[in-house]
Amino acid sequence: MKLVIESLPENEAALPGWLDRHLVGADLAALIAELHAIHPIPAKSPPSLDELLANRRDALLARGTSALPRSTMRTLLTCPSLLLELQETVLIEGGDYWEQLTRQAFPTPSATIPSSHAEKQLPPKRSRRWVLGFATVAAVLVAVWGLGGFSSDWGWNRPSIQRGNVDASKYMNRLADAGEEWFNELPTTAPELMQRIEDIKRGCLQLTFAEHRPLALADREWLVERCRAWAGKIEQQRILLRDDGEVVAVQKEMDAVMRQAVDAMRKRAAILVATLECRSNNIPI
Repeated sequence: MKLVIESLPENEAALPGWLDRHLVGADLAALIAELHAIHPIPAKSPPSLDELLANRRDALLARGTSALPRSTMRTLLTCPSLLLELQETVLIEGGDYWEQLTRQAFPTPSATIPSSHAEKQLPPKRSRRWVLGFATVAAVLVAVWGLGGFSSDWGWNRPSIQRGNVDASKYMNRLADAGEEWFNELPTTAPELMQRIEDIKRGCLQLTFAEHRPLALADREWLVERCRAWAGKIEQQRILLRDDGEVVAVQKEMDAVMRQAVDAMRKRAAILVATLECRSNNIPI
């Protein structure tokens, strides 16, 4: 099963368009479920949608999420419960921009109907309310049964690895320790290995969205870039296992990928320690 979040663009400039298309599409419910799996419910209540949008609400309704600052986009993706309310807002109140996206997602069944007649058959507000009703039902269904398939409390999926006030090197080593948990089990069947791969890939994707507060910007960017690369390699092995059932070969390659990931994190942690020592001793870096 291909995750919706796998289509997340690496280019940050493409993120608003990607999110806008999902806001009016049929797979928002699946995306919300995946994001909920990646981001556990925070201890502190997230802001309301009105608080989050503040004075950018009109711009959002006219131009899409490209009108929002980067921090607001991050909040939307890390607090996915807001996305359903945002969908309702743009489908009911959004302007021509959202109407065009909706029609692209759900085109008129017959291309031979003149555009003027098609408008009479399916008015914009009515068409968008139909989409809203469809998506809301889908979201409820996913909330009822979909989230269970995304639960795994080991490795990078465990929320506790991102909590606590630790310095950057300890935090990076904590992530490395979590990655080491891949080696705690040795699956012997294709279904067992597939579950293990899906779990670790989900955790890898989780790291691409996490705030990583102990890390400086350069270290966060390094980590996110590497996690995306590792997730790509993991996906290759998942596909190979799905198509060919090569348990031994895939296990060997997955071990290599995870060893590479863990060693890279350990090395980065060591660099952070050395950098801190140089700064504390006034040694030029």
